[in-house]
Amino acid sequence: MKKLMKNYFLLAGLLIASVLNFVSCAGNVPTDKTIRLELNSSNYEDFNNEEIMSQYIGKEIYIHADETVDIEVLDNVFWKGAYDSIGVSVDEEWIPIYAIVDLSDTSLDMCSFVGNVKKVILSKKCWFIDSFNAGLLEEIIAPDDNNEVTSIDGILYNKNLTTVNGFPRATKIEKLVFPSTLQRFNCEFEQQTSSATKEVVFPSSFKEFRLSSFFRFPALEKVVFEGPVPPAMYSTYTCFTECSPDIKFYVPKGCKQAYVDAWADWYSHAGYAGDLADRIVESD
Repeated sequence: MKKLMKNYFLLAGLLIASVLNFVSCAGNVPTDKTIRLELNSSNYEDFNNEEIMSQYIGKEIYIHADETVDIEVLDNVFWKGAYDSIGVSVDEEWIPIYAIVDLSDTSLDMCSFVGNVKKVILSKKCWFIDSFNAGLLEEIIAPDDNNEVTSIDGILYNKNLTTVNGFPRATKIEKLVFPSTLQRFNCEFEQQTSSATKEVVFPSSFKEFRLSSFFRFPALEKVVFEGPVPPAMYSTYTCFTECSPDIKFYVPKGCKQAYVDAWADWYSHAGYAGDLADRIVESD
């Protein structure tokens, strides 16, 4: 019995030591590589200084913009007249510095980004973001006190959810279900760079596409329309082109011919093989 108790206490001691060792080791492992940097109207040139920025290679920076940052400062940091933003040239190769940008303390009412910005937190006044050239943007976040826009799953909508005002091209959403109130797009909604989105669901309230909507969504293969009336599709532009070669459109029962007739002109320019009728499927 004494031997059994001795073994029990020995085993318990080993378990406690193992847990303490794990906690100690875990505390020494860096769990967050993000570095916070302050951006203001006096230091913005530092973000274009490769000697300064070289210390952040391989890391992610969280850029907090203060109240002095206006659109000119933002453009000087994130545009620089090219499609790359913050980064460093190493042996003639451009190495990007990935960034999260927090504009919540600014008074900006609109903004635009290119390059290696992964996440944008907007100000309470911002109503529009041009993110067409921001190929790594995964999320657009609107604060709760913004009276103009709101964000759901990183996508920016107007406050009453009738339009999409900003779309992150590198979204990680596989199945994109739009709000039941959505009517149209108010932004560029094309050339996805993550190849994540495979399915999109449009509510019956949706009325029309913007030019080139869903152009180059390479994994998109299923598009569901809940409304009996086909949304307006621009015929000579690239809506739903260069998506999956197996793309199909699912429509309410009894509405297939209406969709075929409405989209015939568009489909003649879309470049897909086969007949449009073979790509439109009536839902049960």
